[in-house]
Amino acid sequence: MSLFVDLFKEFGYSVEQYGDSYIADNGTFCVPFTEYGDKTYPLISAVSFLSYDKENIKKYYKGVERIGFKVFSDWMNNSLKFQRFGGIGNHDHSLGEVRNVLERYKQS
Repeated sequence: MSLFVDLFKEFGYSVEQYGDSYIADNGTFCVPFTEYGDKTYPLISAVSFLSYDKENIKKYYKGVERIGFKVFSDWMNNSLKFQRFGGIGNHDHSLGEVRNVLERYKQS
């Protein structure tokens, strides 16, 4: 299992595989993400949204294997069809960065 999947699960998210990527969801936030890097320095490309949009995001990006890269690219190119919400949005988030965001969400 991946370190990011484990991290999201540690904070109570369910994580489903989506192509070569994943979508984490806790009922408030959903985070499509794609992992890359290695075990020494794992990274993800990801953008956070409200869980309300999850099913529509899955339909819109149907067939996209590496959804984290695609949603990030769409966000950076001002062509994202869904509202980004929350503190995750980068092409190179580290485990520590994601943990910090999830800790902030937990405190809210």
